[in-house]
Amino acid sequence: MSACGHGGRTKSGFHLNTGEIGRLRRRGFGTAVTRRLKYLAVCGLILLCASVCGARMETGLSLGLLCPLNGPLSELGKDLEQGAVLAVMEVNAAGGVHGKEVKLAVGDTGSGPLAAQQEAGRLLAFEDVDCLMGVLDPDVADSVSKLSDIHKVIFLGAGHINDRLLMDQYHPYYFHVTPAGYQMVAAAGFYAANQEWRRLVVCGVENSANQNYFEEFRQVLSAENKAVTLDGPYWTEVDNLYFKPLIESIRASEAQALLCLYRGADLLEFIRQGLILGLFDRVKLICPFDGDYSLLCKLDRRLPEGQVMGAYHHLNMPHSAENRNFIYRFKGLTDRLPSQAALAGYVAVKFAAAGFASVPRDVEGERVIEAMEGLELGCPWDPEGHTSFMHPKAHQMSVCLALGVTVASDAFPPAKWGLKEFYRVMAEKLLPSSLELFEGRIPSWR
Repeated sequence: MSACGHGGRTKSGFHLNTGEIGRLRRRGFGTAVTRRLKYLAVCGLILLCASVCGARMETGLSLGLLCPLNGPLSELGKDLEQGAVLAVMEVNAAGGVHGKEVKLAVGDTGSGPLAAQQEAGRLLAFEDVDCLMGVLDPDVADSVSKLSDIHKVIFLGAGHINDRLLMDQYHPYYFHVTPAGYQMVAAAGFYAANQEWRRLVVCGVENSANQNYFEEFRQVLSAENKAVTLDGPYWTEVDNLYFKPLIESIRASEAQALLCLYRGADLLEFIRQGLILGLFDRVKLICPFDGDYSLLCKLDRRLPEGQVMGAYHHLNMPHSAENRNFIYRFKGLTDRLPSQAALAGYVAVKFAAAGFASVPRDVEGERVIEAMEGLELGCPWDPEGHTSFMHPKAHQMSVCLALGVTVASDAFPPAKWGLKEFYRVMAEKLLPSSLELFEGRIPSWR
C-alpha cells in the first residue's frame, strides 16, 4: 500500500497550530507570511502521510468526504454531505463492510484548493481514511486528485465536472462516479439532432473545457443530423456577466435553439438578462448541466415553458422504486428534497463500500483499483433494464442520462418549476472510444 495507506499510525512531531497563524495575521505580518505558513502546513501533512503505512484497521472502512461547507457552494455541499450520511446509514444497517461499521469523516473545501489539500491531508493523516471522495468545485478536484496520485490513495470524484482528470491529467487512483461533462453535452447533442431545429448556436465562458464541449456537441450533432447548421461558438470572458452584446448576437443569428454552457449563478443571470431582451421569444434554451432540483428552485417564473434542461438526477424520473426510496429517505433525514449533489454523495459511499467489500480486508492498492474497474452498482438514476457500472478503462461511471422540458409546477415545493417529456440517452452512446481515451490522455503523441 501507499505511504498514506491504511492502518496504525505512528506518532509524529508535526503540529499544525492554526491559532498561531491567526495571531500572526492579526499582528499584521501580512498575507505573504500566512500563505507561506499554509504552504508549510500542507507540506507537513503530506510528509506525515508519507511516514506511515499499514493494513486497513480492524475498526472497519473509513471514508473521507470533501465538500464545501462554507462559501457559494455551501448549500450543495451540505446536500453532498447528507447524501453520504444516508448511504453510510444504509450500508451499516445492512451489516457494514466485512462485518465492520463504515465511518465517515468530513473535510471542508469551501475556502479553495489550498484549504482542500489541507483538509485532505488531515483526513489521511489523522482520520485514517481509506479513500477520499466528493468535491464539487472542479479546481478543488484538480488539487485533491494530485494529492491522491502522490500518495496512491483512491479518490472517488462525485459532483464535479472536470473532464481533464479523466484525460490528460488521468491517474489510476481517480474514479469519477457521477456523469462527466462530455457525457451530458453528448446527450444534449442526441436530443438536438432529433428535433426539427435547423439552426443552433452555442455560448458560454471561454475556456478549454467549453471548447471541448462545443466540439463534442458538434460531432454528435453532425453525425446524427447533417441538415442542422451550428453557429458560433459565442464566448464571454470569465466573470463577465454583462450579456447584452452576446444576447443581441444570438438573436441576430436567427438560431432556433441555444446550447448554453453557463452554470449555476452565471446561468441564472444569463436567463434574467435574456428575459429582459426578449431572447426566449424565439430561441429555445438547452442547458445540459443544470436541470437539477436546486436550480429549478431558483429559476425565474417569467421564463417561457418548454426550455430544455439536463441533469443526472430528476425527482420524477426514472419512476423506479430505488429512486422513490432515495428521495423519501433523504427527505426524512433532512426535511428537504435532494439535489443531484445529494445523490453524488450517496452514490460515492455506495460505490466505495461495494468496491472495498469485493476484496479481502487486508487487500490494498492496485487490487482495490482492479475490483472497482468494471464494478456494477444499482443507482437511483438507473432506468429499468440498466445497471450503472464503472468503465474499466475510462474510470467513468456508465449511466443513462435524460433531458426534460420545463413546465410550471408546484409538485415539488419550494420549486415552481418541474420537468416533463423526458428524452433518454442510453449509457453505451455516452462513453468515449478507446482511441478517444488514448488521444485525450497522451495529447502530444505523434
